[in-house]
Amino acid sequence: TEIYTLSLHDALPIYVRVPLCFFGAPFRPGVYDTTVQSIDVAPTLARLLGVSPPSSATGRVLAEALA
Repeated sequence: TEIYTLSLHDALPIYVRVPLCFFGAPFRPGVYDTTVQSIDVAPTLARLLGVSPPSSATGRVLAEALA
């Protein structure tokens, strides 16, 4: 689940949770209540494809979701 922070002028920040869904044989079924970021998608897909993640990738592999 990605969490975005929105700030409206001097108001308190607003946190938004957006679900991230994967489907198919490489993924374990289930719901994971961990915080992920969009930067985690590229390293995860690279691992599935058996290639190195982009050198600019700073995210992590979402190993808990891989079968």
